Amino acid sequence: MLISVRIYFQGNDLEPSVLTAMLGVEPSRSHKFGEERTNRQGKVLVAKVGLWTWQSTDRTEAMTLSDHVQKLWATFERYVGSISTLPNVERAWIDVHVLHEVPATDSNEACFDLDAKALLALSQFGLPVEFTVGFVEPEHG
Repeated sequence: MLISVRIYFQGNDLEPSVLTAMLGVEPSRSHKFGEERTNRQGKVLVAKVGLWTWQSTDRTEAMTLSDHVQKLWATFERYVGSISTLPNVERAWIDVHVLHEVPATDSNEACFDLDAKALLALSQFGLPVEFTVGFVEPEHG
């Protein structure tokens, strides 16, 4: 099971470099409103909103969901009280994303736990939390 926990900040006038300087944290991904980028297929995409996001990911799959939340907390703890006042942030939230590899013949069910410390940390952010669970078939070969 691949787990990631992300914090997102969005806004039309959001300046990613300002958030990076204020938070002292490098984003995993960021862009300004209207910024252009080219995707893998060569299509030019234009950002419809400014975005700054940071994520905790563990490709070894050794970290639990609670571990990821604690990493988020350790990274942003000192800013929890000021998240609601970040400049030009119109929307902020935390996303818990779980990707579970299961054969099509198995049950599409994923179980993950949050310990009390992780639940407390999430609640102290004062942000909405989205849970996204996806299922994919294992690659063969």
